[in-house]
Amino acid sequence: GHLWLSALGQFVVHDASLLEALWTLSLVKKSDPLRYVAAGTNCVAVLNTSSSLIFSSGGMTGSRYLSVSTPGVAASMTWISVSAMSVHSPDAYVWMLQRNGEVFCVKAGERPVVVESPGRNQLVQISSALGSVWAVTSEGLVVERKAVSDYCPTGTSWDVVSMNVLSGAKIRHVSCGLHTVWAVDDKGQAFVRPLGPLSHVIGGGSSSWQHVETPTPQSKFTQVVVGPGGWHVWAVDTTGCTYARLDVGIDRPAGSGWQNVGGVNVSKLCISNTRVWACASNGHLVWRSNVTPRNPAGDYWKRVPGSFSDLSVTPGDTVWLINQEGYLFTRETSFFAGCSVPQSKLQAAGGGASGGAAAASSAAGGGALDSWVVV
Repeated sequence: GHLWLSALGQFVVHDASLLEALWTLSLVKKSDPLRYVAAGTNCVAVLNTSSSLIFSSGGMTGSRYLSVSTPGVAASMTWISVSAMSVHSPDAYVWMLQRNGEVFCVKAGERPVVVESPGRNQLVQISSALGSVWAVTSEGLVVERKAVSDYCPTGTSWDVVSMNVLSGAKIRHVSCGLHTVWAVDDKGQAFVRPLGPLSHVIGGGSSSWQHVETPTPQSKFTQVVVGPGGWHVWAVDTTGCTYARLDVGIDRPAGSGWQNVGGVNVSKLCISNTRVWACASNGHLVWRSNVTPRNPAGDYWKRVPGSFSDLSVTPGDTVWLINQEGYLFTRETSFFAGCSVPQSKLQAAGGGASGGAAAASSAAGGGALDSWVVV
């Protein structure tokens, strides 16, 4: 068997009524340390320091972190950047950068492919998507990997991308999606460039970069990240505040404005098909619930066990992470179905618990939250 970690009540929200409902659902307080944990095939139970017995009344989600072991690569190898958004099929590669700038493409169970660096330019950050790989060099240049496809997933060569719009500034971060590439320069300004058939929508052709305004004149971005489908775009500024881009669509791939997203100070972001994942400024791993095209900012943050400095995620929510020492991990999840709880036990746990649980479950999208009850 494996040891799975499960967070108890680690919700991060601003709405006091929603917070109260979520705590009622979990019934496990941060200030209530646990003394004993027991698990069977159908139930998990814990005893806290107040001598209250708490057990899972329904599903719960566990996570574990696996150290990435790549054939032919020393276990002591450390990394500075990873991009897994291009993993849309079993044959796709995860792109990774060593501290010395070497580029590796990794596929599960196979020896890595070493990709040549772009001349004398050392890469410091990389981003991959379906049929697209972009990177930033230590000199602040943007490079694109040419001829990336299902038939040639590692591409053929690097091209330096013209950034005439920058007026001498240097690029610090780049993120590519299905329809657009977003870049942030060393002045905290954001730029977007179309890919493929959407070139005419943004204007200026496929080689044209468009400046995108920041939320306020004082705002300075450190990241702008686009999701694999191209319709979710989020940003982080120098204070750790996060923003969701509004009105991103086929007729407006650059969107129309920014919505501030509170709750957590963030250092790094990544986006899957269904969630926004982030490394909080204190290193905690969090994800944003209910992020959809109609609700680009989502509803609330949920903390999961772990502490990391960088991350990337596949479209299907497999998270790749780099810890503070530079070692690489993947996050696996397992859903524990639990056991049913008699209605009399739920009522005995407190008349308000059932209503609070229903409110929180509804707010979270219904049935997606771990469920615990006091008996």
